[in-house]
Amino acid sequence: MGLFVVLIILGVYFFRSDWLKTAQSNGPVLSWASMIQPLTWANHPVVFLIVLLAPVFVLTMFVVPLIEHRVFGIPYLLLSLAVLAFCLGRGNLIDQFDTYTKQWGEGRGKEYLDLVYDDPVVVENDIDVHLAARSGFMYKGIESISCVLFWYVIGGLFVPVTYRMLQILSGKDTPELPARVQSLLKQLIEFIEVIPVTLICFAFNLVSDRKLSGVKEWVHGFRSTTWDIRSMLHNHASFSGLLKPIQEFQLYDLTSSGHRMEFYQEVLSELAALRKAFEYLLILFLIVTGVFLIFT
Repeated sequence: MGLFVVLIILGVYFFRSDWLKTAQSNGPVLSWASMIQPLTWANHPVVFLIVLLAPVFVLTMFVVPLIEHRVFGIPYLLLSLAVLAFCLGRGNLIDQFDTYTKQWGEGRGKEYLDLVYDDPVVVENDIDVHLAARSGFMYKGIESISCVLFWYVIGGLFVPVTYRMLQILSGKDTPELPARVQSLLKQLIEFIEVIPVTLICFAFNLVSDRKLSGVKEWVHGFRSTTWDIRSMLHNHASFSGLLKPIQEFQLYDLTSSGHRMEFYQEVLSELAALRKAFEYLLILFLIVTGVFLIFT
């Protein structure tokens, strides 16, 4: 049933994303966080987290076992679809990607950065805009889809719901939380992301044009990056040949019309490669998911 749920939710996400708007309201999470805000004292971030996740624990530990095998599993199927619809990232990733491509062609690429970064991004020129956007787009793929579905396949609904709640509270519209609470939320988000991101970094080598320089490039990427999620994605994509290294982009002189045209063509080429890689990674994910669920 897990593969069936993943196929349905991906189909809805990519072809009927407007259906998800009701399920993806952040209001209940923000309201719940505001209600328990007295527990967010600087010295008690763990208490806040435990209370915050109490409804998720009740859902996954009591409600799910109660309905999982009732009526041919239909109630559990519907619950899983509703919960995963809430857990997926806001907005259709491919639509956002196409919007950025169009905005870039119109000289408005910087507008896309507001979609993928919670904090303002300092950019000095079009090169900075593109480097920030491609890094943000890769992270958006992790945050919107890959991390959620990976943990659903591995262990059910608890981690995906936890992850989305943490993301919501780390976003722009969150109530003000003490610094220690914010730090704990970010650490947990990175902890949840690191395994699927590690696997995706390896998968970059499988879908790149270098055809299995594979484990060598994967290991080299880890030696050359920090344990920052965006940096890991960006560096591994560069080492695999999927993206052009940052240093090569910095050689462009945008005051030269020839360089500017060459840079523009390179951006369009990279965007096409990123979209192709994302589609391949989804196919690879579905194949691996199917095999995993068959043999477990």
